[in-house]
Amino acid sequence: MYFEWLTSKVIKILFSIVSCTLFVFFARAESDIEQFIKTVSAPSYDCPVPDLIPRLNELLANDELTPLQKYRLSVEQTQHQICIGSLAQAKNSLLSLTQSEYTDRSSDYYADAIYQLAFIYDVSSKVFEACKHYKEAIELANGKYNDIYVSANLGYITECETFTVQEKLRKIYALLDDYSTNRNNGLLAHIHNSLGFVYSEEKFYHLAAEQFLKAHNLGVGVYNGSNRLSILTSAINAYTSSEQYDLAENLLLDYEEINKEVDTLYTNFIYLFSKSRIYAKQEKFAQLKATLDAWKRLDSGIENKIWNAYYKWHEGIWCLHLNDQVCLRALFNDEILDDSGVEKHLRFSSEWNTFKIKAGLALNDLELTKEAINDYFYIEKIVSSEKVKYSNSINITELYGKIQELESKVAFEKKLVSYFGYFAVFGVISVSLIGYILFKRRLIKQREIDPITGLYSPESVVSKISKLQAPAANKAHAIAIFDLANFRDLNRLMGVDKSDLILKEVASTLSTVTREHDILGRLAPEQFILCLTNIEEATAKSFLERVRKALERTFLGGQHGVDANLNSSMSIFIATEKLDDVQTILEDMLVSFTIK
Repeated sequence: MYFEWLTSKVIKILFSIVSCTLFVFFARAESDIEQFIKTVSAPSYDCPVPDLIPRLNELLANDELTPLQKYRLSVEQTQHQICIGSLAQAKNSLLSLTQSEYTDRSSDYYADAIYQLAFIYDVSSKVFEACKHYKEAIELANGKYNDIYVSANLGYITECETFTVQEKLRKIYALLDDYSTNRNNGLLAHIHNSLGFVYSEEKFYHLAAEQFLKAHNLGVGVYNGSNRLSILTSAINAYTSSEQYDLAENLLLDYEEINKEVDTLYTNFIYLFSKSRIYAKQEKFAQLKATLDAWKRLDSGIENKIWNAYYKWHEGIWCLHLNDQVCLRALFNDEILDDSGVEKHLRFSSEWNTFKIKAGLALNDLELTKEAINDYFYIEKIVSSEKVKYSNSINITELYGKIQELESKVAFEKKLVSYFGYFAVFGVISVSLIGYILFKRRLIKQREIDPITGLYSPESVVSKISKLQAPAANKAHAIAIFDLANFRDLNRLMGVDKSDLILKEVASTLSTVTREHDILGRLAPEQFILCLTNIEEATAKSFLERVRKALERTFLGGQHGVDANLNSSMSIFIATEKLDDVQTILEDMLVSFTIK
């Protein structure tokens, strides 16, 4: 009896020990999983750390996860899939997740899933679905999840409703103001990035590039994966659109360096697209062909018809250069161009419409050319109504002449409209052209002023200096460029979100100490230019030195919460004759700053 009793006690003790051990083991395992979920979780505007994805996939294959753990990890997985361009895969998973019985509609993970769906619909040009999900994400995240709330708001402001440009900017700047004090660089970068997109849509590419670079500088030490490169891509394309190719190519080198670490299919694809666009716009066809060859070798695993259409388009530019009509015809017969999302996306591109017109003429295809002309004027009408500068315009009168030549050259009699229809079409083109000219005059006047400082814009100030006549006898024109040497240090000290305030202070100082008839403008993000006309050389030098000292006395404390002064350097050029090549003079002056 005693032996049986002892055996029973031993078994109970052993069972208790094993139970405690297993409890500790599983509790620790669950604790490790929870810690990993916290580690892998990324804000809505960023990507999960790529190195963590293999572990994430491994855990998702584990049947012992709780339903909630699996749900949360799945949302991080779909965010990673979006970052690498696997949109269809992410969308299917998200649709299943949002309908799951384990869904907690008050959780951040559910709100994030809804936002991700909105983003996918947005980039797929499904506006109605995108806006519906953006609105739902805003309601779910309001007052609880700042990253999702801001991201969804930015998507809704830029893509939904019929906000004017001014309303979009006002709403985005209001968000910037609301969140500027929390020092969340990733969130602030996200907002500046959206400002860049609005300026890009308005064709104010130099302003767009400024915002994109602010966003990149804020986010470069915060963002993960392909997100480290997405904003840099936007800056490259803004500089390319404004034909500042040197700046675009310099940023492309930065992109290439960062991409050595990121190196995904998606980032490689974007790199080759950006490079091809730069070469195509400069008509550097040998370099374009080499880039296209690399692009073609890239695995076509990205599930995005729009990006595939971009490759076809740039391949078509090469075909047009060779006058390869078989290749061009194959492009326009490709079913990818019939996709509604692709068609809508390309139709709003001035570069695509210009290419399409040239291709139509090369193919002697009147219908294709007229279709492109109609798209061109359709966009012109929208552009005019929204007061947007439409860049890369073409000479419509000359183009219409080419169409007439084409009609007489090729036997299109059966396809031609009647004389009444012909003159009606010509009348529509004439009215559109007159409207465009009147609008362009208004827009040129608007674009003379830099919107941040209120001074002349770079293009305007250079134009005004170029038009100066030769100075009077014993007089000179004196040009000075003021470089804000510690501008970036002040940005770090005061916060990048305050950089516009710094520029306004500088503009105010310069406007106060200069004369009414002087030409004063903003030349670059950190540089201002002043031209004194018909002035004695000695007087000009002493006057400009006083201006520089006044600039350095500009105090940036008080309302900005720090005590700081500007440090500036100055480069001067004195001209006693007419300024024939202002751009070269300015480039030489700028070189002096790099030598100092």
